[in-house]
Amino acid sequence: SSSSATASLSRSSDSSLATTSSTAATGNWSAVSLIRANLADEEARHLMIMSDGGDEASLRLCFQLGLLDHGKVAVLFGSDFEGDRNELETCLAIQRLKRWMAEGRVCAVVRGDGLFESLYDMLNQHYIIYEGRRFVRLALGTHSRLCPVHPRFRLLVTIDRRRAMALAPPLLNRFEKQVLQRRALLT
Repeated sequence: SSSSATASLSRSSDSSLATTSSTAATGNWSAVSLIRANLADEEARHLMIMSDGGDEASLRLCFQLGLLDHGKVAVLFGSDFEGDRNELETCLAIQRLKRWMAEGRVCAVVRGDGLFESLYDMLNQHYIIYEGRRFVRLALGTHSRLCPVHPRFRLLVTIDRRRAMALAPPLLNRFEKQVLQRRALLT
């Protein structure tokens, strides 16, 4: 087992969650530097950060490492409770995302499984340019709407690595995936 941070390096449509040693695969690149580069790149795919220790573990690490700034990041927590997974809660979450997309915020989503179906065009980066502005179609049930997207908007999904492995491969394909683990950062 390598002592360096691990990172998934592919931006292709490879749905594999396999990771390689960042030192062996990229020279001096670490998961932290790859995440930082992704967040700075307006053309990069949206980011899924996986770690061991629960869905919130990688979010905490991102704040502790200075990858995310509490004052600039909007965090959206989904729920694992069946009663919370209804159309009203999904609609409210989509409304918040729409506002953050238009503002160009970084939006960190934890337990957002119920939202992804509405965000496929955004995750695929199927943007429509009209009069110099970027728009994307968001869907909720049978309804869809074009919404403005600021070029600096970034979606960051944090998830436990075991839960990520259970997600559908077509969903995984839409993200740049990185593995961020505290033990790898300590060595």
